[in-house]
Amino acid sequence: MDQLTTELVKHVGSITQSYELILVDDGSTDMSWEGIKRICRLNGKIKGIKLSRNFGQHKAITSGLQEAKGEWIIVMDCDLQDRPDQIAKLYREATSENDIILAGRLNRTDKNLKLLIYSHHCDISK
Repeated sequence: MDQLTTELVKHVGSITQSYELILVDDGSTDMSWEGIKRICRLNGKIKGIKLSRNFGQHKAITSGLQEAKGEWIIVMDCDLQDRPDQIAKLYREATSENDIILAGRLNRTDKNLKLLIYSHHCDISK
């Protein structure tokens, strides 16, 4: 969690100092919520949401989106497979003349079934 928030603050902060980070604990059984509370105390731009139980990724994302106040929103998992250092590039593309920006991972470290499911994709170029 610390590495994630450090990277996000660094890369989002390079675009603007007017940002918020919303961390959602989807009923974790480890000490994630304690870590989120600690991080929120250290940085007032970071908010935490604790769901009462594990509702799944879609509900966790929806909960974060409902809380978000920003004009631009990025959704990412906490495992750093979605790279925070790509946020500035995505933002530049989104503020250019492109109608749709789609990001995807070229190299995944998921289990075999997920790799099979996610490996079928289309590349769209300008």
